[in-house]
Amino acid sequence: MKRGSCPSSHRNHNKIGAKGNSSELLDDENNFMDRTDYMSNSSPLRIRLIKALLTLLEVSVPSEALHSSWTEDRRKTWGLELQNCSSIEGLLQILTQFEGAIKRDYLSADFETTEELLCYCDSSRGAAYGFNYTGSVPQLPWIPKTTAAVALRFLELDASIFYTPNQKAESHDEKTGDALPVESLSLSLSL
Repeated sequence: MKRGSCPSSHRNHNKIGAKGNSSELLDDENNFMDRTDYMSNSSPLRIRLIKALLTLLEVSVPSEALHSSWTEDRRKTWGLELQNCSSIEGLLQILTQFEGAIKRDYLSADFETTEELLCYCDSSRGAAYGFNYTGSVPQLPWIPKTTAAVALRFLELDASIFYTPNQKAESHDEKTGDALPVESLSLSLSL
């Protein structure tokens, strides 16, 4: 009987079961392992981590920060797409879908959404880029199709979201503080 090591769990197992069936696997204790369980975590760790982070992001965003189109059915569909996703391109599309579900006033003014970037580029030089429309979600063509690029875009989105009303109010106060002329600030401080 041949021995092998699982690429996901790194556990040793027999490649052929007791009945001679190659779809059965035996672990170190000679317990049968179903091949479907064995293959369920076949995505690379980096993809599984991003999927877990996307799930945490989705459940952490307050419901009032999401557009009304982000219904329970849409959320379940998105979750299934995320669960079944096995590619970096797919993860970028799923991240972009969720980004579009967040209301603009719950995002930092410094964050540029995919839609805003595409509109800017479309009006200035968009034809030169040849935007990628994968499925129904337009994607930024200059984002490399790498795990690191998707992770950076994820972190940028996460850092820009207002998770509490206090964060949103502080951001609004900073905006109005920046809008005051410097002279009026210095006058009010000297009084």
